[in-house]
Amino acid sequence: MEAIPRSLREQEYSEADHDDALLRERSLLYVAATRARDQLAISWSGQASPLLEGVAHASGRTEHGDNHK
Repeated sequence: MEAIPRSLREQEYSEADHDDALLRERSLLYVAATRARDQLAISWSGQASPLLEGVAHASGRTEHGDNHK
């Protein structure tokens, strides 16, 4: 089962569209992270999003340090 249909993955997007989508994703992550009151748990399956690079190391605390490069 695919999370994103092949027809949508194969569409061509302009660099500006890609940049806008990335900015929206980054903004959503920021809002979610800054709304955490006591704790923030971030998880992923497979490879972590590039948006998370440095987040685990910057926090100084990880549960599975071998997942972070």
